[in-house]
Order: sequence, then structure tokens, then C-alpha cells
Amino acid sequence: MKTRVLVVDDDAELAMMVRDVLKRAGFEPWVAGPDNAEAMFSAKTFDLLITDKNMPGLTGFELIKRLRARDPSLPVVMMTAHPELPTAGVPIQGYLAKPFNGLKSIVDVVTRTAERARELSQAHERFRRVG
Repeated sequence: MKTRVLVVDDDAELAMMVRDVLKRAGFEPWVAGPDNAEAMFSAKTFDLLITDKNMPGLTGFELIKRLRARDPSLPVVMMTAHPELPTAGVPIQGYLAKPFNGLKSIVDVVTRTAERARELSQAHERFRRVG
């Protein structure tokens, strides 16, 4: 089963480029803007969120908090020009620094984040069965 990824950015061209890169790499990417991301998240199940940090009307951190209220284990990759900045108390599993360091870096970060999330989920499931 393909990893379903929600890509959220106010820059539609950038979001579509990320979508195309992920699609070619075997992911199932969906694109939303900050205005319709919550509705799309409610309508579908996603394995991973990629969001821009700075968007008009809704920051990436605000979006993450809202979506994690529905799915607390949602893995997140943050796109930002400033990955060294504090995360406002919101756990982030991966970063994509803008401008991107080649298209392969997008696939590498998303693949690593998805794999770590899958491993953690499996470990939780094993623990739940034992405990």
C-alpha cells in the first residue's frame, strides 16, 4: 500500500512540484492550500503531512495542532527556510529546507520520516498486544 501524503502550502506551484516528485517516487500525494487542508484531512486518511511553516492565515504549527487533535500520531515534515528555529512545542519528524537541495532530498526526507513512523506504529502495536 502506498504512503498517502498531504502536502500543504500556499504556493500552489511549489506544492504541485513536491506532489509530482513524490508521485514519481511511489507515494500517493495530495495537495491542499491552508484554506482547505483541514477539510481534505477530514475527508481522507493520510499517513504523513508535509506543510509549509509560514502561510497566510494559518501557520504550519497551527495546522499541525489542529490535525493532530484528530490524529495525535500524525508524522510531520516541515518545509521552511529556517529549520533551526524553535518548533513552538510541536514535535516535527523531519524538515525540508527551502530552497530544496535537489529533488532527491524531498524523497529522502519523506521516505525516512514515513519509515520511522511505520516502525514506531509497529512497536506500539507490539507493546499494546503484550501489555
